[in-house]
Amino acid sequence: MATSSTPTGLPDIYTPSAQLLTLIGLGNRALFSRKEDPLPQALHALTEYDMAAVDRVSAVKDSAGLYALLETEPETFTDHLLLGQLVYASPLGPCIAAMLAPDGSADEATLAQRRAELPAYVLHHAEWNSNLFENYLLSRHYEADRAEVQQERAELKKALEAAFAEWQHSLGALGMPAPPPVMPLAGTGWSLHPMQIQLDMLVVATTVLRALPALSSHPFAQAVQRLPDFNSQRLEELTDYLKAAEAEERLRLTRAQGLLLYVAAHLVMMLFVHDVLDAGGLDDFLLQEHRLTDDIEDLPEKISDMREAAAIMLSGYIEVVRENEGDAADFQALEARLQPVLALASQ
Repeated sequence: MATSSTPTGLPDIYTPSAQLLTLIGLGNRALFSRKEDPLPQALHALTEYDMAAVDRVSAVKDSAGLYALLETEPETFTDHLLLGQLVYASPLGPCIAAMLAPDGSADEATLAQRRAELPAYVLHHAEWNSNLFENYLLSRHYEADRAEVQQERAELKKALEAAFAEWQHSLGALGMPAPPPVMPLAGTGWSLHPMQIQLDMLVVATTVLRALPALSSHPFAQAVQRLPDFNSQRLEELTDYLKAAEAEERLRLTRAQGLLLYVAAHLVMMLFVHDVLDAGGLDDFLLQEHRLTDDIEDLPEKISDMREAAAIMLSGYIEVVRENEGDAADFQALEARLQPVLALASQ
């Protein structure tokens, strides 16, 4: 677990909220990865919050970073918390809760109870934290206009709730599979306990990443192959290992393999958010990998479900790695290399 670095003389505001922020980041990423869905489009129109905002807030791993974000993007952070509450109150809430991974000590009954209680936990603590941080920001940035800003925030909350009420029906019809890969990290070895569909999505990530430069001439796709972390042979070896793995059994990865899988998940995740491939490129790949051509009538729905499943599961993996590796110097260097490439996807 990442430790907190607090500026001298200021209270530690990150550590008490770390678990909540991770959960909200996972929920918001799951929602805003659905780029074709009318709900995130409506929310973006109201707040300008988007996947890039999810990344910026999720990149904060200590109090120093949180204080900096509160200075530079106070509205982004308060929007992050507010949207997180609405996500967990929506049909996506149970889908995110289903991602809660076994820790090795909980039996099935205990795990089921934790999953059932997770949305209520997030809603309670997110509301408390929203009030706390909003009061801090009002006194810090808007003391002279406190009443006016409070009224604007109240109106925004009503508008966001109305958008969820209007469009959240589209979230409940997916039948999303769950959960993402389980990954308790210990020492240099990483451990996953995936279901078959989760293995499939990890294979999609490593295979698409290897093929990405050939699938598109977009600057993002071409920049990927210039990353020092892009190693076709290692990706092929990791793909073969994942393909040979048995679902429901413990899967062991070295730390190097886990980080390579993080690179693959993060880069391929962008394909579900931005149109960087040639027309039909990713859909054609998913069709070929999953051999769905026997049921032509349902192909559009199945493609959509596969995209949603991959987006949710890959985002879950990203969040867990960030939470556990955030303080490691080599991971921070890896993030620094990735960010300029990720930024190209939105161009």
